[in-house]
Amino acid sequence: MEKLTKDYDRFRFKVRLKRHEKKLTLRELATLTNLSHSMLTRIEQGLMKPTDETMTTLSKVLDFKRQYCLECETSFDTKFNKIYEDILYARIEPTHPFAEELYENQDIYLNCDCFHRYYLIMFMYTQHLRRYKEFQDEFYQKLLLLEELFEGRDKELLYIEYAAYFINKGDRVTSIKYLDQYETFGKDQHLMAFNHQIRGIIFAENFYDYKQSLKRFELSSNTFQKLYNFTRLMQAKIMTQRILIYMNRFDDFLESYKYTYHYADINNKPFLLERAKQNMTRYHLAHRNYAEALKILNTYKSEKGEYYCFKAYALFQQKYGVEALHVIQQAKTDQFDDRYGHLWLAMDAIEYALTHSRDDEYLSRLKKFADSTFNQADFMLVKMATRLYTEALEEKRLYKEAYIYADKLLQAMKEIMK
Repeated sequence: MEKLTKDYDRFRFKVRLKRHEKKLTLRELATLTNLSHSMLTRIEQGLMKPTDETMTTLSKVLDFKRQYCLECETSFDTKFNKIYEDILYARIEPTHPFAEELYENQDIYLNCDCFHRYYLIMFMYTQHLRRYKEFQDEFYQKLLLLEELFEGRDKELLYIEYAAYFINKGDRVTSIKYLDQYETFGKDQHLMAFNHQIRGIIFAENFYDYKQSLKRFELSSNTFQKLYNFTRLMQAKIMTQRILIYMNRFDDFLESYKYTYHYADINNKPFLLERAKQNMTRYHLAHRNYAEALKILNTYKSEKGEYYCFKAYALFQQKYGVEALHVIQQAKTDQFDDRYGHLWLAMDAIEYALTHSRDDEYLSRLKKFADSTFNQADFMLVKMATRLYTEALEEKRLYKEAYIYADKLLQAMKEIMK
């Protein structure tokens, strides 16, 4: 009886999904099938079990198959679990053969009873490997329609992926909503560790509450360590390291950095090495070790917004004006994404100083950059911007203004360190 109920549930959700795909209202579907509007409403809501004849009519009009395929289900389960496990342990880069096979043969799997789980694993795949990212919003909308079909671990995974999806979109409020819902029923330790990790990001980036952020990252690290998931453990530690830099806990940072760098090096984890290098660059910039920062920046394998900004800044501070201008020009050519918009302000001010002069316009541009960083969670960047601006004020002998702005930074730091 339970399987029969599940079969009817899957059928009604498939009707709902296909109707939305074809952009049909219930009334329009009623006209196409010669079935009443009230009957279709009750079927979709699970209040009425359709007859075999009704199911045949609906599947024909909406163009989907009804038969159950055990071989297809078994094959899908094997692939689903393997993709899930490999993503969980960060073992896939840059693609996963099973996920690619699922995508290429989606018509087969979408006609099986596993259709809802197909959207879940592909949604997860698009988030963690950025493959088929153009379909991510579409997958999310379809999962919303099918949400009631998920149970157990799949339901936990669904809510964690929802939270990560909205974190990437910059919508922290909706992300927190899904995390709160997840915590009411979540049991899987791996997924709970991801829950702590996402909350750690939110505490840092939304509330500038680095103590709570650090606590969440440490909870995540401890859980991954107990589960022997060392790659995810290192990722959590790397996130922790950035918070330690923000909090001026440099000894703790260095101890953690050596641990993660050694692990990434001996286990050939280039992604972790890059993340560790980014943190060490921030450490050197915080200590005004610009030459050391440049040595690390020159070994980066990938280039993005902060790479260009930090390299231009370090070169500028080392009086390498021509080289700094070259980096800024390269950044303009590459057109890094909008998330780094505030970094453009820094390079704009540096470029102006190098091509014009350190006049009042330069001060104005620096202040615009410095003000913008107080709205960012990156407190090392706030200190960098404040340093640039106050040094420029002191060059103009505007000592009072420099003191006032430096005090603004000091008050912000005291607030964070409470």
